[in-house]
Amino acid sequence: MTICFIFDIIYTKKWEKNMIKFTYTKDNGDVSDRELVVLRAPSKSYFGIDVGDVEAETVKRLEIILAEQKADLDTFLADEELTSNYRSFLEKGVSFQQS
Repeated sequence: MTICFIFDIIYTKKWEKNMIKFTYTKDNGDVSDRELVVLRAPSKSYFGIDVGDVEAETVKRLEIILAEQKADLDTFLADEELTSNYRSFLEKGVSFQQS
C-alpha cells in the first residue's frame, strides 16, 4: 500500500489537488475542522501499476525508483516532524462546507 500512496502523491505531483479542508464528525459526536494532504481517496479497490506482463528488469527499475521516492519522502517527513501525522477519516464523518 505504501507504494501506491507514494505513487499518488509524487508521480502525479498534484499536491494542490490533494489538499482538502473539511469538518470531521467522529462516531462519538466529536467535531473538528481538518486540513489533509490526501494520499488515497476513499475506495473499495486496489490502485497500482499493473506489472503482470512486464519484463522483470523493468519491474526492478520501478521498485528502485519507488524506493528512492519513499526514502526522500520519509526523510522530508522526519525533518518536518510529520512522521506521526498520518490519519484515517471515515468517509461518513467527512462534510464539506458549501461555498
